[in-house]
Order: sequence, then structure tokens, then C-alpha cells
Amino acid sequence: MKPRKPDILFLRRVRGLNGGVLKTLDYFNHAKSVPGLSARLMILPLGTWNAALDDYLDSRDVSNDVGDPDIVLLSREWDEFDALGLCRQDCCVINLIQHTNYGIPGSPEYESLARPALRISLSSEFTQLLKTFPHLSGPLVTSPAAVDIRVPERPYQDRNWDVVVAGAKNPDVARSVADRISKTVASVKCLTERMPRSDYLSQVSSAKVLVALPYPSGEFAFLTALEGMHLGAAVVMPRTFGTSGYCIDQTSCVLTSYDPTSLSDACIDLLARPQYLDQLRLEGRRIARLLSLQAERHRFHDIIAHAIKTRLDLNEMANGVG
Repeated sequence: MKPRKPDILFLRRVRGLNGGVLKTLDYFNHAKSVPGLSARLMILPLGTWNAALDDYLDSRDVSNDVGDPDIVLLSREWDEFDALGLCRQDCCVINLIQHTNYGIPGSPEYESLARPALRISLSSEFTQLLKTFPHLSGPLVTSPAAVDIRVPERPYQDRNWDVVVAGAKNPDVARSVADRISKTVASVKCLTERMPRSDYLSQVSSAKVLVALPYPSGEFAFLTALEGMHLGAAVVMPRTFGTSGYCIDQTSCVLTSYDPTSLSDACIDLLARPQYLDQLRLEGRRIARLLSLQAERHRFHDIIAHAIKTRLDLNEMANGVG
């Protein structure tokens, strides 16, 4: 009788296609590419499906069977992990850290850091913050987030808009920024509604300058700026925790305070300095493309290999992948 393949089960709540879900799907596809590993995804609540997943996931990869996984990967799904009985199984847990709540004392996510797991942080700043928490249990590694871009970069001379404002996460500020820019000679497109990802990326690729607005309350891994850089736009954005790996002020982007005047003035200044704008966007593109899905995949392969080898021996995992 042949030994069964090692098995990894992903748990993910899915209410729509957002950045957190997309990053989990990236990691799921990374796992599928590991030779000799069986990868399954359990969408929560059980039995649900979102049509937005069609372009990113084969329904045959979705499982409603808990089975006997060697590894469970989750983000914030600890309650479901317990309800499914996985807490009683001899499996290694990989916790993909994707939310700022992990850094807020008293939140369920913060409290869950006491549960043994191998944790993957998507930014070095958040890794350093988490390391200050005395109740953190298990190894913590940093794997900088990459983005999956499925539209071609548009030639710069063919771009339709001087400025595109990616403002679905703060429509009021987005409209104020666009209104101020529209009073100059610049053309501006303001995006305040959710749309299919391919449509959104096509709009970004039509921008000379992209204004990237995160949630005002903050985000853990804000990838809108990285998407703009990857597609060759010069990026203007508020200073945002967790983005220092690619958002380098005056080098790969322009960082401002989070207000319409500062953001719009930065765009107007960039458009008036075409040589500087070109330098900024080319350096941003270079840095963004270093943060590739392939590099992220190789890092995850190393983590998986060690997790399979050591199972629950988290101290050994810390020595192997930390």
C-alpha cells in the first residue's frame, strides 16, 4: 500500500473577492505547485460559492470534508478550526497574518496569537510589531506580499488619464482629490465603486499617476500601490504602515498626509515635472517586479517542506525557517 500524500487544508471565509481572499488563493496555488502535496480549500461558511472566484479557483479544488490534514492554513478562521474539530488533530497550523486586528490588544485576532502556529507576516514592519507581544506562540516569518497581475502594461504614451484615483476604500476623499485635480488642465478618473478585478486593473494601466487610498483606519498589507507600480504608474498615496518594502518616498512613489489637498498637490506637482515622474514610475515598477509571485512561492515551498517534516514541533520549525 502506497503511503498517502501529505495533505494541506486551507480554511477561508469568503464574502467577496477582496485582497485578503486573493492572497489566500495565491498561497493555495503555491501549495498546489508543491510536488507530492495534496492541497484542498474549504470555503466558509460550508457549501457557499462566490461567482467572483470563477476566474481564480477550480471548483474541484474545493472540499467540504475535513479529513485528516497534516497542515491547516488559516487567516482569522480560528472559530471554524475549533468547530470542525481540527484542534483535536495532530496537524501543524500555518497562520497567514492578514489583518491589523492582530496588532490591537483585546481583539480576537490578538488573543489568538497565543495559539501555537507557524505565522507568516506579509510585511517586515508588522513582523517587528508582533515580536513585541509576549504571548506570541510559535515561529514568525516574513514573506513580502506579491500581486497577481493579469493585464498587460499599457504603453505610457497610450494612457488615457493623467490621474486615476483608486478610492473605493475612501470615496469622499477620492472625490475631493479628483475635484481639485479636475480644476487644472489634467484629466482625472475617479474610481469609488467596486468592480471586477480585470476591469479595475485595466483602469489602473490607463493612468500616468495613480492615487492609492487605503482604508482610513489602516490596513495590514495595502497592495493597491504595488499594483500601480507593477503596471508602470507613478504612485501617490498616504503614508501607510506595512508598505516600506516598496513604498519609498521620492524614490518609488510620493507619500503624503491623508488629506485631499496634500494628495492632489502631489499629483499636480508630478505632472508638471515629467522627467521626475518618469524616474519615479520606472523605479517603482522595478521594485514591484522584484516582489514577484515566484519569489513568494519559493519561500512558501520552503515553509511547507519544513512543516511536513516537523509537524507540530514548532521550536524546530523556528530554527528551520525563521
